[in-house]
Amino acid sequence: MAEFHHLGKQVMLAGEHYADACAPEAAAAIVSALNARASIATYLDSQADMRGRHLGRALKVMASNVRAGLDQVETDDAPGGI
Repeated sequence: MAEFHHLGKQVMLAGEHYADACAPEAAAAIVSALNARASIATYLDSQADMRGRHLGRALKVMASNVRAGLDQVETDDAPGGI
């Protein structure tokens, strides 16, 4: 999963410009929210390790789906179709 960074008011993805914000603080908040997806997937994986076989498997699938972005609704007007 790619990690977002900010440089001043710019939001960067893999070293390339991704978005602009109105202030560096706003860019930091945007980056924090975008990077939260990786934390969610890690949390689901850790919960899967503590649960029984069937629930654990379902949690692993959900973590995989979060990493792949399959939990997002696609729209025509969003960058990258997501």
